[in-house]
Amino acid sequence: MVHHNYVSIHQYIQKLNNYTDIEAENLSSQGYSFNWLDAIRFPVNDFVKTFFLQKGFKDGIHGLVLSMFQAFYMGIVFAKLWEREGFREVETRNFLQEVLSEFKDSKNKIIFWLTSSLISESKNPLKKLVLKAKRKIVRNKIKFS
Repeated sequence: MVHHNYVSIHQYIQKLNNYTDIEAENLSSQGYSFNWLDAIRFPVNDFVKTFFLQKGFKDGIHGLVLSMFQAFYMGIVFAKLWEREGFREVETRNFLQEVLSEFKDSKNKIIFWLTSSLISESKNPLKKLVLKAKRKIVRNKIKFS
């Protein structure tokens, strides 16, 4: 049995609007505490989850596009949560530096999971060893918040 959640990108985007409303409502009712850095974290974390942990990469371009759509979905969820807060401005002294830091951390998370996926897919023991060393170096750069 094959289950299709949607048959076109148009249909996906229509459903996205409804489902992101529900997701934002659920997070609000669960006591979500607004953090502007989630504008970066939500999409990146969902891309990583869909593309690497759920092995979307095995589906090629289809998996890549679906993972990007999932990241977009979570960006919309964040925007709707922010809207619920009245689009309040964030007071931070070093906005660009904080954005840069978050993007660097996101880059390191993606490299970590990409390297982990390459390790699991590799048949070459020497290549696995080199990749494991690279992954360990990158892991030490990741911030855990």
